[in-house]
Amino acid sequence: MVIPVLLASAVVLGLGIFLLVRALGDAKSGGRLEPQSSHTETTVPADLNEPYSWGLIYLRNRGDDPVHVDALDLGQIPSGLRVLGSYAVPGSAGIGLMPGYAPSRGRPVVGLTIPPNTTYNAVVGLSATAHGRHMIPEVIVRYTSGDQEREVTFTDAVVLCAPKVDYPDGCPSSM
Repeated sequence: MVIPVLLASAVVLGLGIFLLVRALGDAKSGGRLEPQSSHTETTVPADLNEPYSWGLIYLRNRGDDPVHVDALDLGQIPSGLRVLGSYAVPGSAGIGLMPGYAPSRGRPVVGLTIPPNTTYNAVVGLSATAHGRHMIPEVIVRYTSGDQEREVTFTDAVVLCAPKVDYPDGCPSSM
């Protein structure tokens, strides 16, 4: 009776080790995006209904295979803030948060294929449509690499405070 129990335990342990090694191996293979963020918050006093570009979302593929971006999810958009769209440009030179929005300078983020060891900067167009402090606290990017669907959360926040005249000392940070 002891030998069958020991044999069954050895099989379960072996299967557990096999699945663990396989899972860890999958995490390192394929393409993968990693956030370069450090929980920052970018703020700007904004003119009402004027476009602004937020370009601090770096899509860096640190994997061995291409990454195909399926979605750029900004979560629940606060009332008083309108999303104008998004685009991506190659490289890691961020534009920060500045007036204007020019999607013709890049490619659509959704549908973008990022080769291995390549970085794109995603730029989101925003406009404050009401008085107040309007924040997007994080961005979730959903992507596919090989046959695996994945997602990564970027915890950098953006805040538009409108109108500018109500914020003569700048847009307050919550950090």
